[in-house]
Amino acid sequence: MNEPPKSLGQAISDVLEALFGYIRAEIRHFGEGLARAVRRRGLGVLLLAAALLPILAAIIFVLLAIYQALTLALPPWLASLVMAILALALAAVLVAAGLRRLGGDPDVR
Repeated sequence: MNEPPKSLGQAISDVLEALFGYIRAEIRHFGEGLARAVRRRGLGVLLLAAALLPILAAIIFVLLAIYQALTLALPPWLASLVMAILALALAAVLVAAGLRRLGGDPDVR
């Protein structure tokens, strides 16, 4: 039962076949781990996304309450103007913070 020695080409072929088999197994293992993580966290992400609608409704009602409170002391057009200016100021602050983060400044966290 003595097998003849393999040629260099056959040995290289065997090594490459083993290497590709190992790479396929690692990719399959990574995919299975990723699928488990998505299934485990998927419901959490879905619940957070579903919470956005009630949060948006609450923000709208708070803004309406502020507007109505302002109309007690100011004419409606001025109360609307004040609300618009406050909303634009908040948006400007958020945009500036976002741009600072996107700029890659390592000191900003």
